[in-house]
Amino acid sequence: MAINNSAARLHNILSLCRKADLGGKPMLKAWCNVLGHPESMEEILVVGKIGKVFALPTRITSEIAQIDDIDF
Repeated sequence: MAINNSAARLHNILSLCRKADLGGKPMLKAWCNVLGHPESMEEILVVGKIGKVFALPTRITSEIAQIDDIDF
């Protein structure tokens, strides 16, 4: 199920990271596991997906700043 809320997406990813047994896996394979992609996925595609995860906090900040009732 796709989540349209940036904060919920980030929370979901972080929760998956905490639950996943990634001990000793190379970083790109661990990210594939967390993001639900096969470990054989091309590295450039995995790095692009990781970049989107890293962009979520900035997007969340922008979304929060648009709420009138919050002094940001």
